[in-house]
Amino acid sequence: MITQAASSVILIRPTGFGYDPETAASNTFQQRITDPEVKRRAAEEFDELLEALRTCGIGFTVLDPFYPQAPNGVFPNNWFSTHGDGTVVLYPMLTASRRAERDPDLEQLLKAEGFKTRQTLDFSGWEHRGLILEG
Repeated sequence: MITQAASSVILIRPTGFGYDPETAASNTFQQRITDPEVKRRAAEEFDELLEALRTCGIGFTVLDPFYPQAPNGVFPNNWFSTHGDGTVVLYPMLTASRRAERDPDLEQLLKAEGFKTRQTLDFSGWEHRGLILEG
């Protein structure tokens, strides 16, 4: 039996969190929110999440967003994944606003945080052929 459980997670600080009209049509979870407090609330909830992870003994790495205004930047699972064998996979994304989230220094950032990267599989070029796979 193969089991998989992460001992730590990677989180992106929610500096630009909010509604993204470019992705709303393909994301049923998005709702147009006009509350001016949404960014402040997202930051507070993020800090509460970090405290909960600490309390539960779950490791985490917090990265600052490459594009701080990215409304969807808190969802890094859509553009990359890491794997136990040291593989990093970069995924093709549908919209320009999502593509702007990609950090070209990801591998160096991960190494600086102690991740051992063996190889990077970059499928992001597929998006130019209309082939999309967001995390």
